[in-house]
Amino acid sequence: MQQVLIGYDPGNHWCKICLEKPDGTIEKIVIPSSLATDQNSIVTEGSSYSFTLHTDPEKGNEREFFKSWSTNEVYEPYQVVVGDRTGQGKPRFAFPLLVAAIWPHIQNGDCIKLVASVHDKATYGQAMKEGLNGVHSVTYTTKDETQETKTFCIDVLDIVYESAGVVLGQENRPVKSFILDIGGGTVLAIPMNAARLALDSVIELPHSGVKSLLGQLTICNELKSLIRSDAGMSKHYARVMSNEGLMAMLKNKGIATVEKIKVDCRDVIKPVVQRWLKSLESELYQSLSASYLDEPGRTLLLSGGGSLVPYVKEWAQGLNFKIVSDPQFANATGLHSRAVSLSQKEKVAA
Repeated sequence: MQQVLIGYDPGNHWCKICLEKPDGTIEKIVIPSSLATDQNSIVTEGSSYSFTLHTDPEKGNEREFFKSWSTNEVYEPYQVVVGDRTGQGKPRFAFPLLVAAIWPHIQNGDCIKLVASVHDKATYGQAMKEGLNGVHSVTYTTKDETQETKTFCIDVLDIVYESAGVVLGQENRPVKSFILDIGGGTVLAIPMNAARLALDSVIELPHSGVKSLLGQLTICNELKSLIRSDAGMSKHYARVMSNEGLMAMLKNKGIATVEKIKVDCRDVIKPVVQRWLKSLESELYQSLSASYLDEPGRTLLLSGGGSLVPYVKEWAQGLNFKIVSDPQFANATGLHSRAVSLSQKEKVAA
């Protein structure tokens, strides 16, 4: 039996995993959380979960993902993950999505020890732990109907508040910190004292993440006219105005690429970005986080995929935030560090 150590960050839109194999090599894995919802064709023994194989056509490659989630009711992916209807979204999707992400990296008989995070530990932490813990046998069926079964155990070492891993992964852990995690769908504001939450719960700003900015850009008539003048009503226009195309434009400081032509969109998108950032800043200062933002001696840390956008970096640095290294994986990496530490303590105690 081999041991696999994992930091597990199941976000509302993206699942990030930092996995350490028995030989010590590290794998950083990211898959869309929406893959946790679909019809099924693969049975997991002894549970209600099912899996089916899927090749992502939009990526234009042959990488295969699993989809999971068996239900007779229709749920949007976001509702499944967050649990708007069931109240148990995170715990119920945590196991199938984990298996979907790590299947190629685990072997039959492996023991997986992990630390996971969740936005509301008090409500979902115990249920998530119970949903992950135990011995699981999963049968994977390919399109040609060949099957592979892997039996493995999962030992949840700890469940922490989402983004706490950002602090856990810091070499010089600040005594007092404030983490601003700008994700795709949600923005989290987390004041921490050492590695403990300074409040009863994380401050959550749903629907305020980067996807809300992308939504505003898709309806910006000036931007559409500018892109259309170079791309026309073609597949190139659709590609540039897709979420992926707009995100690439933001990361490139407002420069879009239509075929091989560079289109300068900075003057058009800058006012849209500034309005979004102003709204986000207003939300932060209206929340309980205001006193922590201005507290002397509190280290301000920025993480999440949103911090990869230069406009966001400049805004955050103006508020004295420090951008953490590898911001998209900072939480998962810190959770992995805690998994390593707790696993070593278990060995010493034994």
